[in-house]
Amino acid sequence: MLIRTRTMQKVARNAGVVTMLMGGAALPAIAQEGRSALAVDEIVVFGERPSLTNDPTDLSRARLTEIPGATSVIGPDERFGEANRSIADAIGGTPGVIVQPFFGGNDQPRIQMRGSGLQQNPTQRGVLLLQDGLPLSRADGSYIVASLEPDASNTIEIYRGATGARVGGATLGGAVNFISLTGRDAQDARLSIEGGSFGTVSGRASAGGQIGDFDVRATVVSSRSDGFREPFNSSDRTAALINAGYRITDKLEARFYVDYVDLGFDVAGPITAEALESDPRSVHPGPTVTPNPGGMPPFLVSAPGPNVPRDQPRRDAEKLRLSARTTYVDGLDEFDLGFTYANTDEAFRFPVSAGIRATEGNDFAIDARYTRYLAGDSVVPAIELSAHYITGDHERTVNHNAFGAAGDLFSANDLSAQTLTLNASGTLRIAERWRFTAGLNYIYATRDNDDVFGAPTRSTLRVGGPPPGPLPLAVPADDTSFSRDYDGLNPSVSLSYAWRPQNIAFVTLARSFEPPTFEDLLVPTGGTPNSGPLRFVTTDLEAQSAYTLEIGARGSEGPFSWDIVFYQAWLDDELLSLRDATGVPLGTRNADETRRTGVEVGLGATLNNWAAARVAYTFQNFTFRDDPFFGDNKLAGAQPHTLDARIDLTPIEGLRFGPLVTWVAGETPVDNANTVFRDGYALLGLQARYQVPGGRFILFADARNLTDERFASSSLVTDIANPTQAAFLPGDGRAVYGGIEVRF
Repeated sequence: MLIRTRTMQKVARNAGVVTMLMGGAALPAIAQEGRSALAVDEIVVFGERPSLTNDPTDLSRARLTEIPGATSVIGPDERFGEANRSIADAIGGTPGVIVQPFFGGNDQPRIQMRGSGLQQNPTQRGVLLLQDGLPLSRADGSYIVASLEPDASNTIEIYRGATGARVGGATLGGAVNFISLTGRDAQDARLSIEGGSFGTVSGRASAGGQIGDFDVRATVVSSRSDGFREPFNSSDRTAALINAGYRITDKLEARFYVDYVDLGFDVAGPITAEALESDPRSVHPGPTVTPNPGGMPPFLVSAPGPNVPRDQPRRDAEKLRLSARTTYVDGLDEFDLGFTYANTDEAFRFPVSAGIRATEGNDFAIDARYTRYLAGDSVVPAIELSAHYITGDHERTVNHNAFGAAGDLFSANDLSAQTLTLNASGTLRIAERWRFTAGLNYIYATRDNDDVFGAPTRSTLRVGGPPPGPLPLAVPADDTSFSRDYDGLNPSVSLSYAWRPQNIAFVTLARSFEPPTFEDLLVPTGGTPNSGPLRFVTTDLEAQSAYTLEIGARGSEGPFSWDIVFYQAWLDDELLSLRDATGVPLGTRNADETRRTGVEVGLGATLNNWAAARVAYTFQNFTFRDDPFFGDNKLAGAQPHTLDARIDLTPIEGLRFGPLVTWVAGETPVDNANTVFRDGYALLGLQARYQVPGGRFILFADARNLTDERFASSSLVTDIANPTQAAFLPGDGRAVYGGIEVRF
């Protein structure tokens, strides 16, 4: 079956030029990919579409390039680095996508787009995660980022801001969709092994093929690492993914997916600024307490923070996901129906202040979509209608953390969430080069908590001190049950102008709406670095909403390309997850008004037939607006300038290498009071890949942080910080990885 046709005026260089435009592209791939389009008079045919359910990279690029908003596409050739790949490696270096390594090892990075979920970790929100167009996020909007497996993906679609509504998201941040490699895309077997610094060893095996109308692709990945901050930084991860498709007719295809991941990693935790400079591989031993004879308070506390050797923080998670998707394509009409079931079993051993949280439960989702494409412009939807419903039930317990082991039960809750998202949009060609798009998104969500603890009191725990002072043996077990409903109507309008094929400018105004997760609504508090929690905060939070104005342009001229977006967002009731100076959770509150100003830039240049360069830059200025506590301060955790630059050199056939630079410039506030800041840093790396003649063997190497920079890749986000507190998460030191892949 052929991918739809388009007029020559609209599709020129479609399969190649947009590689540069999407911000994460590797420029040498342009010429190669450009050969997939065949020009005949005024019609361009893309060739056979391998899978109806899983779009090929060229079609994803063509579709997202035409969207009047901020988008990026990362294809297989853009994922240059092959050694020690992680989620951070897969989507980092994309304009507007901020990835902050948080725990090291098998990477649980903090991912944020436009600051949505900026202050969340370890369970995140603010971005809708999808695998093959079906949700990976849970029913309450939270997700475990390490459950993703980028090695099984052929294409990664990134929808920043309002463009996420097209795939079921309505958050301020947007959505990320990982599209799996199918047996139709790659009919081969691949085996690789790699290793390197910090005791890192990993292996990958994948195989797939097609027999008649049936195809299948399977991937298994396993890795382990001692970590930069050994012995409190070890991690291990195993993932297995399989998808099988059946082409029922030339217009109808069904595909089934099975994904399984089992991961565990130690949480080395934050350290002080002094330790970051003197010994970044260390872990924090807890606060320093000295007597204050004759004074008040009776003890002086410095370097507040968790006692990692005593509490042994760690996260373990196991997830099984079963899904199915059916796609029917008939000319300009496309119908899509998908189902997803996911079982998640996770345990997070927090420091003593929050205890050990265990969550087990199921989520079930249904997704339906109808698209009618513009005649003569077949990648632009004239009409899009979609419905996304997800429901989930989870049992959650919290036990005291008694020297790294489960102590007394502190709470038990049954959590239930539902989220329904309805989306309708349409596009009109109002002149030869002008298009107008309008959309309406509706969200209805419920968050229900049934407190099933049962006992009249909750026990307390003290493992060190002082402080705090004397604790009672138990505290009243106040009922934490609640039932919350949220609904929001979110309109959007866009106007776009194409002054040349694939060169467009656009302006968009859209509303976003984001209900809170259970991590916002049910927070254990009252603990200290030496004692367990005393109660729960169950604030009646409002949903976060925003209006965002985007102005952007993307295109190319000769060897140069650009993708530039400016946005301004006005937020009401922003969800802020607060912590005190010791890192202990204080709960979540709504900020009355906040503002976002940002610039997202992707630039590319093909220097000659064997050299290319690209730059991705993100500017963020996120502030409070007349806040009663923080005035017009900057929001904690938002780094102002992030730049990724690389040069790709291909001097001989099969060899590809080049340097890359990551520069985080300026100071990033650690606290909303803007009293403590994280310094910027610059990192230099070098990546190389050599495909031995014949194509069967591929050698790859990756050197990172060559100057052995001592830096904080991220930090805790607190309300009001203490200058001596443990708030900084060290980034890895100098590291070298390498490996070999064999293809059969």
